[in-house]
Amino acid sequence: MSLIVNAKDVPVASVVDFTEVDDLDISDMQGVTTGLKPLDKELIKIFYGTLSVLSGRPASGKTSLIDQIIANTIDDGESVFLFSKEMPERMSTNWFNFILAGRRNLAEKVSNDGKKYHVVPFETKKKIQEYYRRKLYIYKDTEPNDRQEHNACHLDDVDWYLFQAIQGDHLLIGAIQKAGGAAMRMEIYDSDLTMLISTEATGFDRSAFLRWTVPADGLYYLKLNPIHPGIAGTDADYRVWQGQAQEFYLPVIAR
Repeated sequence: MSLIVNAKDVPVASVVDFTEVDDLDISDMQGVTTGLKPLDKELIKIFYGTLSVLSGRPASGKTSLIDQIIANTIDDGESVFLFSKEMPERMSTNWFNFILAGRRNLAEKVSNDGKKYHVVPFETKKKIQEYYRRKLYIYKDTEPNDRQEHNACHLDDVDWYLFQAIQGDHLLIGAIQKAGGAAMRMEIYDSDLTMLISTEATGFDRSAFLRWTVPADGLYYLKLNPIHPGIAGTDADYRVWQGQAQEFYLPVIAR
């Protein structure tokens, strides 16, 4: 009861009083321009650290506008990362080349069924690639993004991961040691930080795997720490991997 009566407020680092926020002149904020003067007059900039949403009907020119903004940003001396889950990287690259080439640099072709279409000639694409090399980076959608690599950087190091899961999913989670004896212990917690399941590597230089059926939709925490506090340092590397667990039944052949 005394703990409740004498409870004190604990400051939250990510919360600040309205009156303590520093004054800001938006003209001093960093950002990029679109290169379209009427639009830049209204927007001033697309400011770093903000989310800008561009909407419109299908085939209204949204992708073309974004590609023009990318080109203008690079011309202003900034590098760009293009992330798209709508189109594969080859389609994103092809569309970017098409916009940058312009009508005068397109070649006309005829399909097998007699329909005309346009392509960017090889030499034109080569010049575009040479100019934008090391300036434009595109998300590679064929690369698996279900693993992360880390290390046990100091004694008693603990790493936390937040992930979303769907009820009924059968997950296989692995903490795969790569170097330095990074054998790990894994624990899964629900959003109330109640531990649901745990496992650990059977020894040094061993990986740990956890098979788990998700009890309910929601956010979960994965906690990892070395099985021995003496395992530490930048060389104690491990990889976190998560995927769907699958069962295979092989026939038994008796002779």
